[in-house]
Amino acid sequence: MIRKMTEADLERVMEIWLDACIKGQSFIPEDYWRRHAEVVEKDYIPQSEVYVNEQDNAVNGFIAVVGGRHIGALFVDPDCWHQGIGRGLMEYALEHYKGMITLAAYAKNSRAVNFYRQMGFEVKEEEIEVESGCREYIMQGESK
Repeated sequence: MIRKMTEADLERVMEIWLDACIKGQSFIPEDYWRRHAEVVEKDYIPQSEVYVNEQDNAVNGFIAVVGGRHIGALFVDPDCWHQGIGRGLMEYALEHYKGMITLAAYAKNSRAVNFYRQMGFEVKEEEIEVESGCREYIMQGESK
C-alpha cells in the first residue's frame, strides 16, 4: 500500500535512504552519504511530499516529490530490490502529478538510469553534481 509519509516513518525512511545510497551508489564513498544524512532529514524531506510503500506493516520504499514537478528521491530497501516497489512508487507519482516531471540520476548508476528510461524518462542534459563531483543526468518524463 502506498500512503503519505508520517512523522513516525521518518527514521525508517532515512534508514532506507542511507542503505540504498551506500549499496546502489557505491562509486561515492560511504562517508559522503553519512555526512549528508542530517541535511536530507532536516532540510530536504520536510520540503518534499513523501509517499511510502508499506507491506506487512513495514515501510520498504519511498518517493519524494518537490514542487509537484521534480522527483527528488526514489529509494527502496536493498533487501526488497527487484520486487516492483520502485515501479509502483513511480507509477503512483506519475498518476498524481500531471505534466512534465524531472529527476536527476548519477550517470554511473546505470541500474537507476535504465529504470527511469523504462518508465519513459529521457536524458535532457548532463551536469557535474558539485558536492560529489559525479556526472549527473537530468531526466524528464511526462505523466500520462
